[in-house]
Amino acid sequence: ISRFARERVKVALSGDGGDELFFGYERPRSLLRDGELFRWPRRLRHLLYLLGRLGLGPRRSDVIVHPTAGDYYFSVNCRFPVNELEALAPDIGPLPAGFDLYRGPTASDARSLAEFSRRVEIGGQLQRGLKKVDMASMHHGLEVRVPLLGNAVVEASFAIDPLLHLGDGGRKVLLRRALTRRVPAETLQQRKLGFGIPLGTMLRGPLRPLVEGTLFDRPLWPAGLFDRAAVERFWRRHQREEVDRKWALWALLSLQWWSERALDGATT
Repeated sequence: ISRFARERVKVALSGDGGDELFFGYERPRSLLRDGELFRWPRRLRHLLYLLGRLGLGPRRSDVIVHPTAGDYYFSVNCRFPVNELEALAPDIGPLPAGFDLYRGPTASDARSLAEFSRRVEIGGQLQRGLKKVDMASMHHGLEVRVPLLGNAVVEASFAIDPLLHLGDGGRKVLLRRALTRRVPAETLQQRKLGFGIPLGTMLRGPLRPLVEGTLFDRPLWPAGLFDRAAVERFWRRHQREEVDRKWALWALLSLQWWSERALDGATT
């Protein structure tokens, strides 16, 4: 996209920040929908979740099976489950239980959960998005400006009760309302077109030789860190569709490719 845009313009505008500041993602809504249940014991929450899946009660979000709201957000933002990383690399040493960013609120009321959710979206999701855009655009000499992250817009968003942004269970309610003065209504109602790819299926299919050639036909970097048998079991479980570990596998593949490119294939 950056390469295509640079053929016509030198400066482009990005909408980054809108979802994080004005609650455009599903994650905050999921957290608020069942977040008040965090005050109940985790076993009871597990039971309520299972009953909902069986049609024996209200269908609940899987948010409530996590120990805390912070653990939920850590799980959706962490590409590699900590327990599985420890199994693949048993000598990696003690890992942090989580980052300060993911320390959830002590209260389970809707407003506290909403404020926590926005803080995590800005501190986690947005940072990755901005880095990705900056790297891609600068690679092609394109300047990308982010008007929604201007000081005045950020301050205005934080000055408003976060629950108003989610009025009636919607997303970006106030931002959409403000834009109706300048943007045709039919434009605002259009669904977002993302750029997701069926990575899990691709790893099982056309990319399978690439995965196996990278992980099993050469030494893994860093040398001695990974348990090759555990890595193979991890890969086979994904192949059999017992679990979906596409992002963890992609992270492991990326580490190997980076070592080959940046370290000239060094194994230590």
